[in-house]
Amino acid sequence: MTRYYFHIFKESLYGRKLLFFLVLSCLYFSLTMNFSMSPDVWVLVQLQNTFFYIFIFFPLYGLLFYPIFLTKNSFLLIRAITKKRYITAKVLNITLFNSLIFGSIFLIIKFISIVYMNNDVSFDPGQNIELFQADILRIFNDYRQSAIAILIYASVGFSFMVSLLVIFRELVGKTVAYVFYIMMYALIVWSTRPGFFDFFSNDKYEVFKINTYIILPVTTIAEQDISLVNYFVVKWAILFLLLGIILFIYVTRNNFGKYTFFDKLFISPKIVLSAVLFVVGYLSLFYIYSSDIIELFSLYSYGYFFPPQLIWLMTYFLFIPFVLSIRFSQLSEGINFLVIRCHTLKFWRRTCLITVLKYVGIHLSILMIVLSIFINLSGVTMDGLLFKSIILNFLEIIFITITYLLIYFQSSSTIMSFLFCLCGYLVITLPLSFVKWLPFALSSVIRADDIGYNLVIMMFIGMILIEVYAIIYSTKMSIKFGRIENIE
Repeated sequence: MTRYYFHIFKESLYGRKLLFFLVLSCLYFSLTMNFSMSPDVWVLVQLQNTFFYIFIFFPLYGLLFYPIFLTKNSFLLIRAITKKRYITAKVLNITLFNSLIFGSIFLIIKFISIVYMNNDVSFDPGQNIELFQADILRIFNDYRQSAIAILIYASVGFSFMVSLLVIFRELVGKTVAYVFYIMMYALIVWSTRPGFFDFFSNDKYEVFKINTYIILPVTTIAEQDISLVNYFVVKWAILFLLLGIILFIYVTRNNFGKYTFFDKLFISPKIVLSAVLFVVGYLSLFYIYSSDIIELFSLYSYGYFFPPQLIWLMTYFLFIPFVLSIRFSQLSEGINFLVIRCHTLKFWRRTCLITVLKYVGIHLSILMIVLSIFINLSGVTMDGLLFKSIILNFLEIIFITITYLLIYFQSSSTIMSFLFCLCGYLVITLPLSFVKWLPFALSSVIRADDIGYNLVIMMFIGMILIEVYAIIYSTKMSIKFGRIENIE
């Protein structure tokens, strides 16, 4: 399938447009030669050249190549058969093409440096270049390794971004996809300016600075003394998680927004009303109990046993699993008929997951509204720390709900599923070092501040995506005597 896609767009991608782009790039690099630098340093400077990316690379890529990836080919759609094969072929060809174009740019720069530049440099390259050289040598063993690492980082990061936008095209149309590319370009330009998103991006990984996903921030890595492997893993993990979320929305988009038969079973007016009553009642009692609603985000840490706070914690996070346990118990006699109605067990699981996520969305919306009211009543100002704490809190609610579903689909027991979630919160009371990394109560401000907010957010998103994949694509099951059993 990937090879078929390559042959269809071979002429449009790898023909005159690519040649024009490379010739123009060659002309630019030939005009920016600096004989006060050694050839190896000049190559690295050009690979990190923000001016080239902003004024030549991104505009030309958006005009010449990006529209080709947005094109829908009827033969390709027919041959692909499934959405998964179609998107996989597109993503792989985007990665292949971007690897080729970045590799070609490197070869052009290297050729110019070998032919026209002299290794015996007698001029002073300037303070900025000297600092850049020092930072490079602090991170890498030599200039060649740094050039390869910078090239791979740029190629992978840009391929992820283009893949995200191309999948967006399948969701929202070509016009909006062009708008997203322009917005991405504007954010990259804006993020290169000093002071960009300092309010959110004061962490060492600069998560919100879009340009750092393509142009490796050598100075930041050297100053913060960050491991290069860790930096690559964090940045690529964020892009991979974003791509996974968009792919999940793309695959399940036809089911979202519809009020189906399953919505009537799992999102009844009584269940929604119970959510409203629980949220209002819980937050009111907690506000009376603590007189500070912000303490909701630091209910418990780990390694000690304090029953009052533990009860508040478990009541808050186990409400949705409790509601699901009651509903699944009421439907226990009709589960087989629901599976039959879905035709396949995989479709039943996916439909059930989507329906439960709709309910979680309603629950979180109610929670956000009521929580905002109590925050205003407390006179607390919304800042970056509080914003991150709310995100972590919501991610843990989603995580514990999907964990409950995963255990239920494997065991067919509401009791075992609920007890598993309950025991997770009891385990954090043990005075053991590994408990710090357990996902239960991980949204606590104390633990998040100790581990790192961005790392905790990525951990939650990663675990959620893994559990969703396990729910949809786990082993086949059979139905016996009103229960779903594993096939050995």
